[in-house]
Amino acid sequence: MIPQETIEQIRQSTDIVQIIGEYLRLKKRGRNFLALCPFHTEKTASFSVSSDKQIFHCFGCGKGGNVFSFLMEHEKMSFVEAVKLLAAKTNIQIKDDYKSDYNRQVADKIYYANSLAVEFYHKQLMLPKYSGVLKDYLFSKRKIKPETVEQFSIGLAGEEWEGFVNYARSKDLKGEDLQKAGLATRSEKNQKYYDRFRQRLMFPIFNLSQKPIAFGGRTLKKGEPAKYINSPENAVYKKSRVLYGLRDAREAIKSTGAAILVEGYFDVLRCMDAGIKNVVAPCGTALTAEQAQLIHRYASEAVVVFDGDPAGIRAALRSIGLLVATGLRVRALTLPNGQDPDDYLRDEGAEKFRTLYEGAPDFVTYYIESNSHRTDTIEGRTELARELFGIFRGIDDSLRRDEYVKQLAKQLNLDPWRCLHEFEGYLRGATERARRAAPATPPPQSSTKTDPEDVSFLAVLLERDDLLSGLRDSLEAHTLPDGSLGEVLEALVEGSPADALARIDSDDARALYSEAANTEERAGDRGAHLVEERIVNFRRAWLKGEALRAQHELESAEKRQDDSAVMEWMRKKQGLYEEMDRLQVNPDSLRSAPV
Repeated sequence: MIPQETIEQIRQSTDIVQIIGEYLRLKKRGRNFLALCPFHTEKTASFSVSSDKQIFHCFGCGKGGNVFSFLMEHEKMSFVEAVKLLAAKTNIQIKDDYKSDYNRQVADKIYYANSLAVEFYHKQLMLPKYSGVLKDYLFSKRKIKPETVEQFSIGLAGEEWEGFVNYARSKDLKGEDLQKAGLATRSEKNQKYYDRFRQRLMFPIFNLSQKPIAFGGRTLKKGEPAKYINSPENAVYKKSRVLYGLRDAREAIKSTGAAILVEGYFDVLRCMDAGIKNVVAPCGTALTAEQAQLIHRYASEAVVVFDGDPAGIRAALRSIGLLVATGLRVRALTLPNGQDPDDYLRDEGAEKFRTLYEGAPDFVTYYIESNSHRTDTIEGRTELARELFGIFRGIDDSLRRDEYVKQLAKQLNLDPWRCLHEFEGYLRGATERARRAAPATPPPQSSTKTDPEDVSFLAVLLERDDLLSGLRDSLEAHTLPDGSLGEVLEALVEGSPADALARIDSDDARALYSEAANTEERAGDRGAHLVEERIVNFRRAWLKGEALRAQHELESAEKRQDDSAVMEWMRKKQGLYEEMDRLQVNPDSLRSAPV
């Protein structure tokens, strides 16, 4: 167990804006920072981070919490892992057995197995007997720099059937652990475990916390039908949500505002070698909506540079629609002579490649030019127009949409006003089709609903120390309301707002607290009045409950014909109603200092 004082020291030494800024593209907005939420798909930023309160909250899906909560949710870490990661960043020592953590959960064992695999495969690549792979293939033929091999921890799976399995066993991992990690397979004949990867160049895939979560393996064996095989999905790896190279490209993407999307592992390595750092690739799959959304978290623009062969062009065209739908500006290009970025950079150099991608056309021009063989006929041009309508539909900005429609009309030699009219009809038809296909009861937009009045009330308390102090003095514990609001108030009354989140147990209460901490709302001169009004209402609600209980006791005493008890409960009931009548908000609170 990590001591609570150590956890608190780490939390106080960490800036949540800085940590979340390593994962998301934050923009200053008023007192807080905004970003696209990483926990649900959205086009307009509703994810807020408060530097003052050290809290995050999404106004779209309701998720919120502190810096530990963010890492646990975003990186699928355990609490202990999140604490340790931040301890390393803040140079705070923790006395804990790291290996014992890996023995607690399946996910932790997978991380551990992958870490061992990265070490094992990289050492294999450096062995003298595999110098041909390192020097002749990687350095001479592929012309990959030694520092890039080190940076990306490229390795080699040798010819042995149980090379890594035996190594992992010496590190206290079992065959079934390796199978769950996708690093071993079990024979149906003899039930033995064997290495999943053999005679392959190994590309580790890392998450944004620097942890290896999977591998891609390129065959080194001639005649092997499977050129690449990749790790299967497991508890820590979902290939549709991961981009190869993002760990190393993230800062460059954030600083340039643009991401270059390529197809393969070697394309990423070649670009990095050439000093082009803002480049990523899907992990052995076609681009997915989740990956497109991931790019949008860090970039405002995407440049698609896929292979120049027919398959690469088809993949680029498929990707464009997904990228545009996230709100990204999208440009695309096809390299000459069917080359991929790896080939082109090796043959032509970085400057020519840079000139090409910097001058890449917008996606409309690219789409039309890539289908130029269809523009000779009216039917071909109108089909192209309708295909692009399907992409335009994903753009929220109506003005931008209309300009793209006009551009399409000009490039396809179609009447622009007719195209706009047809596009409006397409949108109406698409909306109607979506309505018919939608379930009868649509799912809620937010998993947690909060009361706006509760949010405003708590926001005032968090903003005004004097009002929170007054609340502590005047609010009696037995008058606290039930539910999430009562839980938050109890946490605020018991201690400092800075660590209140640690005293809140339920998800709904945590969401309420984080939303209040991140709200930009100001109560102005009404702050003190709002707080006093709620305190009075809490007291009145409690008095009503007590009066109802007194009525029940009175009726019970009447049935028993207990005259003494009847008189006692009548007096209590009367006293409760008289106190309710006396309760009112002090008018002077309306003249309190501004927030």
